[in-house]
Amino acid sequence: MLLGTEAYLRQLPGVADTEAGYANSLAEEPAYKGVCSWKMGAAETARMSYDAGAIPLSLLLEAYLRTIDPLSFNRQGNDRETQYRAGIYWTDPTDESVVQASLSALELRLEQAPYIEAAPLVNFFPAEAYHQDYLARTPSGIVM
Repeated sequence: MLLGTEAYLRQLPGVADTEAGYANSLAEEPAYKGVCSWKMGAAETARMSYDAGAIPLSLLLEAYLRTIDPLSFNRQGNDRETQYRAGIYWTDPTDESVVQASLSALELRLEQAPYIEAAPLVNFFPAEAYHQDYLARTPSGIVM
């Protein structure tokens, strides 16, 4: 069974909730079909709520980085195009330094710069119901 980012992060102690959605869209209330048109600028993402006392952001970032290929440009697994770019988006400005430190450490380990967008979260729109808990309902990750 595949284990995507949202499902993986949900299992971590201290993670209270996850939700699939679209981050930093140029359009209000984007939908999957529009996001796939590449004109909305949105990234498919998993938003999470967590208890920083139970799990620090640095550990969450380590977990996230285990679920992606940081050297893939606009691609994760079989999914390709700009909406599938890897990204980390924060809501608290103090998180930026933790994110940047994590990405710098990753770059040192990889000996090259990863393709991971790092930016403040401008907006987030929940994905359609069929995207929520997607791999729990579609274990192969492929819709026929």
